Parts: sequence; C-alpha cells; structure tokens
Amino acid sequence: MRIKKQYLLTAILITLVVGFPFMTNSGLWKCAPEVTNGSDIGRKGTRTHEGIIKIIAPKYRDKLKKMFADAGSDYPPKKLTMLALKDEGDLEVWARDKKGEWAYIATYLITAASGGAGPKLKRGDYQIPEGIYSILWHNPNSSYHLSMKLNYPNKFDKEMAKRDKRARLGGDIFIHGKAASIGCIAMGDAPIEELYLMVHDIGKRNTKVIVMPYDFRVHDEPPKKSSKPDRLKYFSFIDSGEIVWKQKPEWLPELYKELKVESKKYIRKKKL
Repeated sequence: MRIKKQYLLTAILITLVVGFPFMTNSGLWKCAPEVTNGSDIGRKGTRTHEGIIKIIAPKYRDKLKKMFADAGSDYPPKKLTMLALKDEGDLEVWARDKKGEWAYIATYLITAASGGAGPKLKRGDYQIPEGIYSILWHNPNSSYHLSMKLNYPNKFDKEMAKRDKRARLGGDIFIHGKAASIGCIAMGDAPIEELYLMVHDIGKRNTKVIVMPYDFRVHDEPPKKSSKPDRLKYFSFIDSGEIVWKQKPEWLPELYKELKVESKKYIRKKKL
C-alpha cells in the first residue's frame, strides 16, 4: 500500500511539473480574481504602497517626465486617461497638455486578456468590463506583481443589471502585472510599474480608464476581421467573413454610443 501511494504521489508531481507551462500558456490556467479587503493592500503581505514608490520612482520617474515633455505635457499632468482596446490589445495613455488639450503619450501592450468583445455581465463570465471607470486603489501586494483596482461595477453597470434583473455582477477587476488574466487587464511587470507610478504621481481621482471592445475612432461597426478573433466572444464569423452578434444586451448600443463619443476626444495630431 505504501508503494502504491508513493507511485501516486510521484505521478501527480510529474503531471504538475510537465503540465504547468501548458496550462498557463494555453489559457487553461489563468489568474484567479484578486482577493481584496477594501484597503490599499489586496492580499496579505509586507509591502507597502510607499515602499513600492520608493523603489520604482528612481527607475521610471525621469523616463516618464521625458515621455510627457516630448508630448508637450507637464509631468505630472492635471488629468490622465487610459484607453484599453480589447481587440487591438493596446492600452493607450493620454494626458491633458499645457494648452488644456489631450496629448497622446504612449501605447502599452496588453499581455493577457480573457473573454471577448462585450461587457461583463456576471461573475465568472471571464469578461473584461467595458465602460468608463476610475481607479480605487493601488495594491502593492498583488499576486501579479502590482495592481490597480477599477471601480467595476460602476453606476451604469449596476443600473443595467437592475434593468436586466441580473445579480452577482462580479468584481475585483484590476490592471496588473504578469501575463495571465481572468477578467483583468494584464500588462507585464515593467509596464505595470510605470503605470502604477504614473497614477500615483497624477492621482487616482485625476485618472480615468476607458475600456472598449475595439477602437471606435477607427471602426463605426465591429471589425469584419478581428486582429484577435478568439477574443470576440459575443460575435460569430459567417462565411462572408462578417461578424454577427451572438448575444447583445438591449442597452449595449447606448453604452457604445457613449464610448464612441468619449473616444473622439483622443485623436493623435498629425506631425507637420
């Protein structure tokens, strides 16, 4: 009996060691939702927000000052907007420049994002929310290096859930490091350090995060061929290559109209 138990334990260990990279890279093993306690620290740990800032500020603050200056903006600016584009897999950073206009600063690659086009409707649907959000707090003890919590569900999300008679909307949606996601926006470790410092310097109250299924500045309708078709959960491809809705909440056009209007504020200036 003891020998059989040893063989069983050995088999389990081999499966875990061999299978872990596969499960992680294939998307079978994604990040679990963050556990938060409503404070600046999401999970139990010894790191503090102030301690993290002391570490990352010397690494990135001069770089950020130059990035913003090259775009014609002060650092820190008065206002900051992050545009998260699901289909494109990009997170754009924009700031109010010295003239009070929005200036494009940089684009960061989203390293992992679960779900597809369409808003988050319930807990466990693996969707990244879509809408206009704020950042509630920094989390220096994230399981994914560093993270910043979004205020999902926001007022609009709650109102639409009430209209649909939906409960259990989920939560714990973060912008974080690493390259794994279940409903969060993963940015990788070095980029999240820059973004973490950026929001600290500018202020959470002065930062807005807009999450869109695709770039409304480029497409009036869903793109016929997605750059990442596996993310278009709410669409299906037909023979012509066009995309049709599988599932469409009645209020979705209202949300997308608002996001489209909002996105038009962030147009890159042509270089002379």
